[in-house]
Amino acid sequence: MNPGNDMVSQSKSIALLREELQDCVAKIIAQTETCKPDTTGISTSMESIRAEASHLGQLFEEHLTEERIQLLDVVQPLWVPDGHNEEEAEQEPPLQTHFTPDHAAGSIVVVDDEPSFSTPLVQQLRRDGYECVEFSGGKEALHHLSENPCQMVLLDVVMPEMNGRDVLEIIKNSEILRDTPVIMTAQRHELDHIAGSIHEGAEDFLAKPYNPTIVRARVASSIQRKQLRELERRTFLALVKSQQQLAAELSEAAEYVTSLLPGKLSTPVKSDWRYIPSSQLGGDSFGYHWIDKDHLAIYLLDVCGHGVGAALLSVSVLNFLRSGTLPASEARNPSSVLGRLNATFLMERHNDMYFSLWYGVYNARTLALDYCSGGHPPAILITPDHNSLSLSSRGTVIGAIESLRYHSERITIPPGSRLYVFSDGVYEIERRNQAMMGYDDFIELLKKNDAETGLDGVVTAVREEQETDIFEDDFSLMEFHFVEATPVSREFLVLHNSMDEWGELLRFTEEFASHHGISKEDLINIDVILEEIVTNILKYGGMPADADACTIELILKSSLLEIKVSDGGEPFNPLLLPEVDTDMGIEDRPIGGLGIHFVKKLTISQHYEYRDGKNVLTLVKELRS
Repeated sequence: MNPGNDMVSQSKSIALLREELQDCVAKIIAQTETCKPDTTGISTSMESIRAEASHLGQLFEEHLTEERIQLLDVVQPLWVPDGHNEEEAEQEPPLQTHFTPDHAAGSIVVVDDEPSFSTPLVQQLRRDGYECVEFSGGKEALHHLSENPCQMVLLDVVMPEMNGRDVLEIIKNSEILRDTPVIMTAQRHELDHIAGSIHEGAEDFLAKPYNPTIVRARVASSIQRKQLRELERRTFLALVKSQQQLAAELSEAAEYVTSLLPGKLSTPVKSDWRYIPSSQLGGDSFGYHWIDKDHLAIYLLDVCGHGVGAALLSVSVLNFLRSGTLPASEARNPSSVLGRLNATFLMERHNDMYFSLWYGVYNARTLALDYCSGGHPPAILITPDHNSLSLSSRGTVIGAIESLRYHSERITIPPGSRLYVFSDGVYEIERRNQAMMGYDDFIELLKKNDAETGLDGVVTAVREEQETDIFEDDFSLMEFHFVEATPVSREFLVLHNSMDEWGELLRFTEEFASHHGISKEDLINIDVILEEIVTNILKYGGMPADADACTIELILKSSLLEIKVSDGGEPFNPLLLPEVDTDMGIEDRPIGGLGIHFVKKLTISQHYEYRDGKNVLTLVKELRS
């Protein structure tokens, strides 16, 4: 719609008014010319002249006033595409909070079988700047409406063949037409039909004969109500779209947080966890990692509140803990870790957000667990005899008060025990007709849980307590099963994709053997095993020069040495190579396979898997000493 439409519509209205006035003047002149000299004729003609003159005066009185011009600016038909510009027609019009007339937006349909009423009504509406289409029957009007946009319908109640209420019922039952405002029209003796029509969906009514001022007011009011409904509908759709976009972004954020969660451990500590985000993006994060060959760090934090801000702070703290920012000596001391976090993440520097944290360090050789907590629910240790211990050092939440000092506690873990670390979202559960589930209730739930069902059994039991699958807060729960009954030593080495790394590998195995009293014969066998596996990786792994080729991990458990070699090369399982027939002569045997044959002979078990984009070969060798 161009800016000149208002002026065009007013000019058109004035032109229509001028035509009608000229028609009245013409009639006056015609009557005067046909006047007869006899008294009766003169008297009759003068009566006509006076009537037409009176009509003319009435038109001036009603229409050529300042109030009339202002009314034109109030009436505002609904926007619809006009079809002249296909690109503009395909685009949603911008939301408007004020209204301007748009007389190309479709017509007003007048349906009445009595021209004596419909014709003056149509003339007035056209003078008011509206496009009008007139029909004498309901069927013709319905056919027109099914194919043409319409601002509103002025519908006579009583008509032959199909009355107005039948037409109204069809309009209101139509998916396309139901939002079109309908004003019913009726003579005084027909007003009994109006109440039923209003109940059936009519917007308003007009009594015949029409009062021009009331017609203008009710037509303008009905059209504006339709426009307001359309504005409300489009505002609602825009809100829904915005909420859907926000929900999608929150879902992506939740997926990202989930992607940061750790893999499962199998030895010397077996780990498992369940993370179920709440309906809102929350601030829970957790993890664990080996600080060195003997010390396993375990941590879970819960940022206050929900939303993107809480999630961002949670991820920042998680990355701080697992990125190696802290020196190993400090990372092994839980009270030092909480003190450093409190100094780094003070709430006045982080949008007034704070968080609770439980942090523990397990020594795989001594079986000791050092732990410290800041405003967090105590971890729960379930011993093999089903006793429970709450592990808390009663510290203050992280970030609330500057220069706080935290204190660590220590406990020796009996082999076979299970440690549970969690956020308050796992037990602060509303229960129907009961008090809220509490920390002590959760301890009893863990003690009763069947070990075979594991954490799935815990999740199911909590859901049964709250009688819904949806959690109001993040459900974050970690389980650590201390399966090893003997001290374990583990060391690892990362080799680059270069044959110059051989010296580093030999020093690594020699130091490991010397530290643990491994015999020279066993050391030679270990070197033979690693030489065969690592040579194949360096030659055929397909990794760039000087890139990280593989990680070698040695895990000593009593007299058993676990050798774990992982690499990021092409998926390849060396254990699937054909067995070598050593009874055949060298000249008769196929080339290849002899190296892996010796590896199998020197170890008591072999296992291969492709996990997280890496080849992982695990070999177990029984040592002489």
